[in-house]
Amino acid sequence: MGFLDAYTVPLDERFVRHLLRRTTFSPTLARITQLRGKTAAEIVDILLDEPSSWRAPAPPIDPTAPQAASWTAGAYNASRDADYFRYLRSWWTGLMVAEGLSLRETMTLFWHNHFVSSYSGVMDARYLYKQNALLRRLAFGNVRQLVKEITIDPAMLRYLNGNTNTNTAINENYGRELQELFAIGKGQEIAPGNYTFYTEQDVRAAARVLTGWTDDAATVSSAFFPDRHDSSDKQFSSAYQNTIIRGKSGRAGAEETDELLDMIFRQDETALFFCRKLYRWFVNTEISASVEREVIVPLANTLRSNAFSIKPVLRQLLTSQHFFDEANIGSLVKHPLAVVVSTVNHFMPFMRPALPTLAQDPLGYYNAMEFLWTAADQQEMGIMNHPNVAGWKAYYQTPLYDQLWITTSTLAARYSFTDKLFNGFTLATKPNGISTETRFAVDSIAYAQAVCANPGNGDDLVDKASVHLSATALTSQQKLYLMDEVLAPGFFNARGAWDMNWSFYVAAPNDAGKRQAVQSRIDAVLKFVMQMPEFHLM
Repeated sequence: MGFLDAYTVPLDERFVRHLLRRTTFSPTLARITQLRGKTAAEIVDILLDEPSSWRAPAPPIDPTAPQAASWTAGAYNASRDADYFRYLRSWWTGLMVAEGLSLRETMTLFWHNHFVSSYSGVMDARYLYKQNALLRRLAFGNVRQLVKEITIDPAMLRYLNGNTNTNTAINENYGRELQELFAIGKGQEIAPGNYTFYTEQDVRAAARVLTGWTDDAATVSSAFFPDRHDSSDKQFSSAYQNTIIRGKSGRAGAEETDELLDMIFRQDETALFFCRKLYRWFVNTEISASVEREVIVPLANTLRSNAFSIKPVLRQLLTSQHFFDEANIGSLVKHPLAVVVSTVNHFMPFMRPALPTLAQDPLGYYNAMEFLWTAADQQEMGIMNHPNVAGWKAYYQTPLYDQLWITTSTLAARYSFTDKLFNGFTLATKPNGISTETRFAVDSIAYAQAVCANPGNGDDLVDKASVHLSATALTSQQKLYLMDEVLAPGFFNARGAWDMNWSFYVAAPNDAGKRQAVQSRIDAVLKFVMQMPEFHLM
């Protein structure tokens, strides 16, 4: 049986949860039930569906402005740009929350971490909005086209100084990162300045190819200036078969960029490089010799044979026997946005009151999304706030990779966030145009009734809650502890005590004391489970 042979058995709830946790931000109870019994191919087709009617989402707004107007097409406003950046990141967080059964937002996030541009290096929220729209539009499209467009994207030109790269002042930043981080990778160092897949000579030659491009702040676009372009020939090393890109004058100088990318994408390593990045994001950070041979190489062949369209690669990987191998279930540490957004989506139907909507309360909605963005940022995954051009270290720093998401500070931030969902959190809201402070919390009783036919059966309640929240099964000893020491602590007969308390509540559900007696214990179980290692895996 080949690693990439299709997994054709209809998926049970456990495998549906695995697939949705890895590909979406919406592993909700309803969606898992909806998809149970479908094959991986059927579900992945839904996730990759790109109907001709698809339209880019409406741009972010200024929730404090009259009629909540958008600012993305306006002139640069230095005094408001920091506010616009907050609105931008809240807008994107909201798209993750609302994504539904689609791979688009997850892939947009993947590319955002691959082609890094952060606000601190760009300092114009309009630029980052435009780049985000590019990543979303080509999220599972053609990789070659995406690299071409990101190379001359105004945010990238500004972030990596391509806008100052001229024939009289060569700037090598983008020429280096294009090869090291974005398209092919270094490989092993053979000698100082000489890597397996490119050399310092190639960095210099690529930088000269890319001279002449700059950004236009008035139109938030890129432009090519022939008089700033190096029109001489560019000689590349043996890593690129000693290719020479002939210099061109005038507007034709811009065509050298395409020739540079054609040269890079002709290399076998380029397709392998992208497939390894996808594998580490979706499957496992460890790439053994057998995985390289049986998964990465065939995926790279698929990528090349489909002219670098990423969708066939995603379909092949996410429907494979290997993806559903037991060794790959719970094999990744949840990244912070999964901890934050996916957890909120899981409990969203039980939030009391419901979180503000964009249509009814733009300010409250943006504040709610900012709350989520901040929670992820405190766990070291703030979107558009990367630490450096290499992205989040959990995706490149060997040998720990995703284990780097867990530190003493980030673990405390994870616990703090999940506790707040039940302890409650307060947001500034403006329903019906009236400013107020609103406290939100998950109704754990409603959740218990949704996951368990009879929440009075403590063992069943503990089992169902742990199944839905954990990537791997808890042991019988762990469940016993949750029952005896967390759900009904201090009782000789914990099961009888819990059943009695639940019966009292059912008999008088409007009695505040009886409600609090059971809700506080269910809260304790859910908070405890979300501090267990099994919750922090995916």
